[in-house]
Amino acid sequence: MLDAERAFFGDPSAEWIFGFLDLPAAFWASYGQRLADADLTEVAVWRRRAYQARGALQMMLEGCRFGFDAAFAQRQFALRCRELADGLGIEPGPRAFHPKAAAACPANA
Repeated sequence: MLDAERAFFGDPSAEWIFGFLDLPAAFWASYGQRLADADLTEVAVWRRRAYQARGALQMMLEGCRFGFDAAFAQRQFALRCRELADGLGIEPGPRAFHPKAAAACPANA
């Protein structure tokens, strides 16, 4: 379904953990590359949002696979899809993640 591993190989913005944590400025100062939204260009922020959406989608799939509640990932995915759509100037669909899809997941049965 989604196998883009090599498409972002070596891009620090693709680190999945950065998509779920609000890291302080001190972290970025020590990390060596500032990836906080305020330090990125508009294009880099859009790319980071795409990586975050991908990470959230992977967590949703893992929730179904391993039977844990991935509601946090569903919220992140919907948020990032809205942000991506805003960045492109398009209107997203009525819902980025349909509740019937969540109901179909064995973890939510």
